[in-house]
Amino acid sequence: MNMAKYGSFFIITLVLQLILFFVIKKDTGMTIIDMVVMSLLLAIFSFILDKVLRKGKSA
Repeated sequence: MNMAKYGSFFIITLVLQLILFFVIKKDTGMTIIDMVVMSLLLAIFSFILDKVLRKGKSA
């Protein structure tokens, strides 16, 4: 269940970035690799924060 949550974070942020940078702002220096990396970082940070907050609640 949790992996689906972080996977959906990745997909949602990637799609939003693609819409922002290819439809709304057409003249940017962003590449698709930059967008994938930023989406992946958001998913990883969300995972880490969830783990840290869970440990804080259980302690």
